[in-house]
Amino acid sequence: MKKLIQDASFSQRIADLEKEIDSVQKRFDQSKQLIYSLRAIIENNPDPIAGLDKELRFFAHSKRYITDFKLNFTDLLGRHVQEVFPNIEEDWLHDFEKCLHGAVIGPKKIKVVFADGNAENIIRKLMPLKAETGSIEGVIVLNQITTRQDQVEAAMIASEGKYRELVENINDAIYIVSQRGTVTFVSPVITQILGFLPDEIIGKNFLQFVHPDDHAYMLGEIPRTRQPFFPLFECRLIHKDRTERWVRVSNRSIYAKGRLKEMRGVLHDISKEKQAEKDNLRLESLLHQAKRMEAIGTLAGGVAHDLNNILSGVVSYPDLLLLELPENSPHRPIIETIKKSGERAAVVVQDLLTLARRGLTGAMAIDMNQLIAEYIDSPETELLKSTHPNLRIAFDPEDTILPIHGSPVHLKKVLMNLVNNAAEAIANGGSVTIATRNKTLAERLLLSGRMRAGDYVEVTVTDNGVGIGRNDVERIFEPFYTTKSMGRSGTGLGMAVVWSSVQDHQGYIDIASRVGAGTTVNLFFPTTAEKPRTLERRNTALEDLQGEGEIILVVDDVDEQLEIASNILRKLGYQVETASSGEAAVTYLKTSVADLVVLDMVMPPGIDGLETFNQITAVKPEQRAIIASGFAETERVQEALQSGIDSFVRKPYSLRNFGYAVKSALSSR
Repeated sequence: MKKLIQDASFSQRIADLEKEIDSVQKRFDQSKQLIYSLRAIIENNPDPIAGLDKELRFFAHSKRYITDFKLNFTDLLGRHVQEVFPNIEEDWLHDFEKCLHGAVIGPKKIKVVFADGNAENIIRKLMPLKAETGSIEGVIVLNQITTRQDQVEAAMIASEGKYRELVENINDAIYIVSQRGTVTFVSPVITQILGFLPDEIIGKNFLQFVHPDDHAYMLGEIPRTRQPFFPLFECRLIHKDRTERWVRVSNRSIYAKGRLKEMRGVLHDISKEKQAEKDNLRLESLLHQAKRMEAIGTLAGGVAHDLNNILSGVVSYPDLLLLELPENSPHRPIIETIKKSGERAAVVVQDLLTLARRGLTGAMAIDMNQLIAEYIDSPETELLKSTHPNLRIAFDPEDTILPIHGSPVHLKKVLMNLVNNAAEAIANGGSVTIATRNKTLAERLLLSGRMRAGDYVEVTVTDNGVGIGRNDVERIFEPFYTTKSMGRSGTGLGMAVVWSSVQDHQGYIDIASRVGAGTTVNLFFPTTAEKPRTLERRNTALEDLQGEGEIILVVDDVDEQLEIASNILRKLGYQVETASSGEAAVTYLKTSVADLVVLDMVMPPGIDGLETFNQITAVKPEQRAIIASGFAETERVQEALQSGIDSFVRKPYSLRNFGYAVKSALSSR
């Protein structure tokens, strides 16, 4: 019985073993079928892929696996991976082991170096080969050679980089605008042109950045021209700081099915070109004005000389007549009127002489604060205030002003003309402010020309009057040009004189004005290293001008001038001798004496005042003399002053000015 039971148990084990063998055979058959199926798939795959069993032996591979990996085998089946790749990296083997334990490895980008030394970029992925039961039977190796693709992508990236670099670094801005006018792209250079970042522009309508006066053109001409390329045109854009920028536009319109799709183009900043054109026009205008001023000055010089001779009696004799008349004489008002009229005419003549004269005489280092303070405290300013009782004149000086090199007489004339014009521009009271400032300035173009970089003293005269229109500002310095708002009672010479004097000081002028908003005139004078001199204040009290019987020799080729000078000098207590030519004066002094010689500068056809003085001092080296002329202080006059002549006195003679010049010369030695 026991034996039967044992036989039955053995038979059962045999049966179970047979079932297990059948099951294993079935699984083997399935695995074999799986391998055959995979092999068919793998071998015909266009990519270099392969299958490895659990022992890492090839059970399948595609044809391209051998060719792409440049292997020296015709068949890899049954070969171990290390046999095929003797130099296989340890990382590969670790990845295979991980995959045999169920991990999916990759895709990884790797570089494979072949036996011939060449290398390829490969994307590799390892996948576990699983049976239906879930058991892992091997590894599927998927490869994709990407060397060519990587090269193409690298070339594209390089090309895109060059394009981006070109777009971002080119001096011009590139833009794309949609059919609705929305900016869809603009290159970073736009920031240099308009101050906006690209993100501040993209998504907005392009007209927001176009000058309003150019909207009509942008909305009209470009859409109407249904051509891909629109001719180059110029327009104004608005900078972030609200100033204008000129650009030249190259625009291309993109059409799709006959309809505008978008506009692409390039913006070239021509603001500097436009400014240069404007500056050139301004410089041409300045050149023409300089030529006009020169021509007018030449004419004015000759006219002024003749007028001075004519005015001599009108200016000189009223002083003498008034000395003879009692204070209650009914004739005094008439004579005083004649005197004032003559003085006003003499001022006009002096303005003409200023236009004729080029260069400075009597120049010295000047403290402009002192000069302006003296002008504000002068009789001329008091007279101006008497005719404009509501006028307020304020002075805003720099605490320590740098000195300039100039002529006090001419600079005071400049101030007087500017303040007079400002006063005329103020209807019912108002203020005029004179200010001084030390300035270090860069080169720039002003109304009067191109300023050189350097250190300057800036003098500004500002009023709150009616202002000056743009057209008037452009012509304000022309001789005889005047407007109702500037110099209502003037001759039109005031600003021309300002121009000439500032030019003679190597200075510059600029004007800022708007109708209804007042005017500011800026004067710029180059500084000097000289120490400023204290300006003299003349004491012209008549009793201080009296002579003590000194002998004065008056030399002039015009009899009327001899008579006028003689009468003034005799009235002041001098003895007077006369000579009608330089030659006669030299002859006289060879045998006679004179305490002072008054020499006319121009005495045709004989020798002039300077030559006369030279011949006199050859005989009498210590002879004192002054020079007189109805012309301006020419280079010949300057030469005379440098040769030892004491001073220059301008015709027509006035009692006080002539008397002061004579008294000063006699007291100078």
